[in-house]
Amino acid sequence: MAANVFYVQVSGVRDNMSEYISALGRVTEQLETYRHPPPNVPLETNSTDIIDELERSCGVFKRKLTEQARHMAWVSSKMEGFLCDHVS
Repeated sequence: MAANVFYVQVSGVRDNMSEYISALGRVTEQLETYRHPPPNVPLETNSTDIIDELERSCGVFKRKLTEQARHMAWVSSKMEGFLCDHVS
C-alpha cells in the first residue's frame, strides 16, 4: 500500500514538471520573438519591459523545475529504500 503512495507522488511531480517545461518553452519562444523580431514588424514601445518580464518568468520556471527535480530525487530515493526493505 505504501508503495502506491510513492507512485502517486512521483506521478504528481512528473505532471508538475511537464507543465513547467511546457510553460518555459512557451515563454522562451515569446522571449526569442521579442529579442529577434521578424523584419518589418514594429515592436511595442514597452518591449524592453516585456523582455524583462519574460526573462523573470523564465527564471521562475527554471527554479521551480529545479525544486521539482530535487523533490523527484527525494521521492525516488525513499521509494527505492522502501522497496529494498519490503521486497527482499
